[in-house]
Amino acid sequence: LPLASAPAIDMKRSVAVIEESLCIGCAHCLNACPVDAIVGAHQFMHTVLERECTGCELCLAPCPVDCISMVMVR
Repeated sequence: LPLASAPAIDMKRSVAVIEESLCIGCAHCLNACPVDAIVGAHQFMHTVLERECTGCELCLAPCPVDCISMVMVR
């Protein structure tokens, strides 16, 4: 008997994205990220390394200007 074909796996995942024009460089997100997926320095805008981001959302709450959102990527 042939095996039933496996359902396609959706490889989409959620990652953090920083709206750099709104970022104030406070570094709260840097400290919150457990995998160091956010790069930047104090008083400079930050950015997320998409490949490193696990989508844990721990960076969202500490951001005082709400410039971080989660987006779906492949």
